[in-house]
Amino acid sequence: MDAQKEYELTRSESRSGYAISETELKHLDSVLSPLLLKGQSVHHISQTHADSIMCSEKTLYTYIHNNLLSARNIELPRKVRLRPRRSKSVTIKVDKFCRIGRTWKDYCGYMALHPDTPVVQIDPVAGMKVGGETSLPSPSSIPPRCWHSSGIPMTPNPSLTSLTGFTWN
Repeated sequence: MDAQKEYELTRSESRSGYAISETELKHLDSVLSPLLLKGQSVHHISQTHADSIMCSEKTLYTYIHNNLLSARNIELPRKVRLRPRRSKSVTIKVDKFCRIGRTWKDYCGYMALHPDTPVVQIDPVAGMKVGGETSLPSPSSIPPRCWHSSGIPMTPNPSLTSLTGFTWN
């Protein structure tokens, strides 16, 4: 059990912090910061001083962004000009079990069993978040399309605001 804890500690330490010692960081700062203050780009510095800088450009930008060097983001003209990228929005996934018995196929089966049920079409709000659960309207009250008793499909006319205006397909 002692070897397992030692392994977990080593794994944890290797994934935290920066993979650079204090002396390497001081050397990197002495090479990079004066040139950045003179207006040179990180790319130019990393190309011309590749023998003394032993890390990638991305790592240099990370060190500058996290204030490990005496040069700051304000010394980088493009960093100041460019707006930070937007983070990706998190999509909320609807629980698939709340759709059981609420599909178009279920609606058609219900209407075949209950043909005398009146059909009313309204503008639905698909999936309202109430508390921690998603609530969907009942399938008999909000079908995706309305069917007249003669079998002709009806859709609401977008130019009319009342429920009495329908166009025939």
